[in-house]
Amino acid sequence: MSKKNKTIQTANVPNTPKKEVSVNQAISHEKDNTKLWFWICVAVLSVSVILAFSGGFDNKFVDWDDNAYVTENKMVLKPNGNWGKVWNTHIAANYHPLTMLSLMINSDLFGTDSATPF
Repeated sequence: MSKKNKTIQTANVPNTPKKEVSVNQAISHEKDNTKLWFWICVAVLSVSVILAFSGGFDNKFVDWDDNAYVTENKMVLKPNGNWGKVWNTHIAANYHPLTMLSLMINSDLFGTDSATPF
């Protein structure tokens, strides 16, 4: 079979001239539609996620474990001088120094008045 473009004829519609479209043009048009639908889905999903979580952007600390990790934790409230202690301290019966370092950096940069940066 040769590599020449094959043509596809459109359906017979009265009073309209026949159009010939190459197979490559049809495939290209189909790919463009796929890209368009992909980006529409990404946009709809992004807007949905932002709307779903928008109520949580201004909330305060909760009573579950925020007091043990942030609001009553001296290492997080005053991180200066406590950077080394994080490697040998268990908090709320858990050992996770990287999480504690992250909380300490957050506290140092933004303070602990609001839960929003956390």
